[in-house]
Amino acid sequence: MLIQSRITGLILPTLLSTLHLGFRSSGHEVIRGACHRARHGAWLPGQDWESLLDQPLHRVREILKVGEPQAYTPVYAR
Repeated sequence: MLIQSRITGLILPTLLSTLHLGFRSSGHEVIRGACHRARHGAWLPGQDWESLLDQPLHRVREILKVGEPQAYTPVYAR
């Protein structure tokens, strides 16, 4: 959401979490992947979501050009 909305209040938490996790962690890779999909995908707040509800998820991802999210390995075990 940070990349698409340009809400500056989201920059600090994103940066701090990236620094806390380390730039080589799986959490950082997930953040980088999400930023890449946000930059290259459709403008999500402007979508007619009700018309997309009856579509299969893989089709919605194709339409919005967001691709498949990468698998996430939890950084912290509970």
